[in-house]
Amino acid sequence: MTNPQHPAGEDARHALPATLLHDLRTELDPIIGYSVMLIEQAHEQGQDGFVPDLQNIHAAGKRLAAFINENFRAIGSPATPAESDKPLAAASNTSVPSLAAPRLIPVQA
Repeated sequence: MTNPQHPAGEDARHALPATLLHDLRTELDPIIGYSVMLIEQAHEQGQDGFVPDLQNIHAAGKRLAAFINENFRAIGSPATPAESDKPLAAASNTSVPSLAAPRLIPVQA
């Protein structure tokens, strides 16, 4: 996903405020991880019809994470400088069934 007009390397990446870069990465991690969990759960429950769409969500999240890591670098003073330029962590295959359980929210009349 690198741009052929710009050479690869640190200088070729666009600068973003560290907090913005952190916020983008923070939002992508659960999308990637949750989609893995839902794929596993769909297989376990015999709902294989949902799997292709969930795989598309997972792949899109991974592509977006790779795009961010390849094209942007943090500037400014983040809370933890060592983490400002750290690539996104790989999604684990840990299943958390309680997160996928339906939630009932009481409605007040």
